[in-house]
Amino acid sequence: MDQSEAQLRRCLVDLCKIAADLNCPSDDDTDRARTEGYRDGIRFAVAFIEGSWPGDLAGPEMPLPRHE
Repeated sequence: MDQSEAQLRRCLVDLCKIAADLNCPSDDDTDRARTEGYRDGIRFAVAFIEGSWPGDLAGPEMPLPRHE
């Protein structure tokens, strides 16, 4: 693994930590849904870049926007 690959790996690990730590301080359903959407989007991006989705050659399912 060269230096740029190692740096990318560290960035992806950091993004996973950010997604895991995302919490919505509000009790508002819209804010909570938005936060969950951000978390799902980050996880999708990391899985897509890593190519780590389990068993599905098409890749992970892209999260869709949440509407009321």
